[in-house]
Amino acid sequence: MRPRLAEASTASRCEQISGEVSRIMATLARRAEQAKRGENRSGESRAAAKVCTSSGEGLQRAPAKACTLQRGGELAKVCGGERAKWVLSSKEINFPYPVALTFLHMLFSSVLCFLLTKVFKIIKIEGGLTSDIYITSVIPIGAMFAMTLWLGNSAYLYISVAFAQMLKATMPVAVFFLGAAVGLEAMSCKMFTIMSVISIGVVVASYGEISISWVGVVYQMGGVVGEASRLIFMEIFVKKKGVRLNPISMMYYVSPCSALCLFVPWIFLEKSKMDSSEPWNFPVITLALNCLCTFALNLSVFLVISRTSALTIRVAGVVRDWVVVLLSALLFSDSKLTVINLIGYGLAIAGVIAYNNNKLKKEASQVNPIVNDFVAQERSQDFEEQVAMLPPREGS
Repeated sequence: MRPRLAEASTASRCEQISGEVSRIMATLARRAEQAKRGENRSGESRAAAKVCTSSGEGLQRAPAKACTLQRGGELAKVCGGERAKWVLSSKEINFPYPVALTFLHMLFSSVLCFLLTKVFKIIKIEGGLTSDIYITSVIPIGAMFAMTLWLGNSAYLYISVAFAQMLKATMPVAVFFLGAAVGLEAMSCKMFTIMSVISIGVVVASYGEISISWVGVVYQMGGVVGEASRLIFMEIFVKKKGVRLNPISMMYYVSPCSALCLFVPWIFLEKSKMDSSEPWNFPVITLALNCLCTFALNLSVFLVISRTSALTIRVAGVVRDWVVVLLSALLFSDSKLTVINLIGYGLAIAGVIAYNNNKLKKEASQVNPIVNDFVAQERSQDFEEQVAMLPPREGS
């Protein structure tokens, strides 16, 4: 009963915020009409009305664009694990070099971003990055991104895509505890309970795995820690340092750092193996298409984050996780799901949903005061305008 009341409360808050925003847009549109009729308006108000009118027209087109981006982004994410597994698997392409594969991905992204921004100048790179911000934020983000891709792809050599996805359900746990360690999250009994539910679900899912490889588990959990660290650095990058970049700019700065971080382990871990199996098993066309898909995947992730709401991302993320598990079980022979697998993963997903719901409530509580202040200011201005338009009293 309580979860339903909490969901209803969250939904009513969202509806309230949506109603207030609609009313604000209507007020701004009315002021734009007044500016067109030539009423007594200041130049600053006319400029604001023009901006808000164009914003209102953009808002009418935004839902369709956001929906399209969300579908494309989630489709790319669903295909991500299957694509890497397909290339690395000895039964498919047979390119068992996860570090080399990931290094090629980042090198391809770096070259493509350079061509788009510096050679063809299709997209403008956003500046404003000082050397201090680059060293303390961009390089750690690139290093953690490289660690995530390297360890995550290495795990596919030992465990199935479905089981790897189940282990990824521990991501909120890693993000929460790392965030609490750096002061971005506050410890509470409720959050500790949610984290415990997620952890128990993953343990149950692991217990139900038919052929478990602890090497693959260690690789995958290392990738989870790397991704959680990257998200924490991203939050510090945006919130504490106030830097916001478009998706191409972010990839332009991060990809070379990731490529450099992957080049060193490739030299020491995989180059000798590739040299011993001369000639190199290097399917050029397949790897080029794979790199292009990875670039589209990374770009779609940044676009989805920047163009859709937190609620859309979280709900679609839960659906995506289930689709990845079920689809990989159909595509790969090593992905065999058991009842215990599904029960444990369902318990972990329930914990993830509770975590998302808690985060949305927190975000809504932060948005409400801002909306209320803006509404109060608009009402005060409307009242002053109405008083000014009243006819003067006789004899005054």
